[in-house]
Amino acid sequence: MKHKGTEYVLSIMPWSRGSYVDIRVHHLVGEKLNPTAQGVLLHLDVVSALLPELIGAVRRLENEDTREPEQKAQVSVIRS
Repeated sequence: MKHKGTEYVLSIMPWSRGSYVDIRVHHLVGEKLNPTAQGVLLHLDVVSALLPELIGAVRRLENEDTREPEQKAQVSVIRS
């Protein structure tokens, strides 16, 4: 996103005998990341069903992308 101080956080949320994937927008306020209501919470069953379609969609987007490298966002992934 072009909004400075905005990050996406992906987390795994165990629940009972299953788990959820939470992809949430966070805003950086000072040095603290604050979660927002923007995001998606998906159960393992849903993520498993969507994953092959998501991979296919990303590949299609990559093939159709005509932007120059300098026009693309510089994304970094931090694993903890």
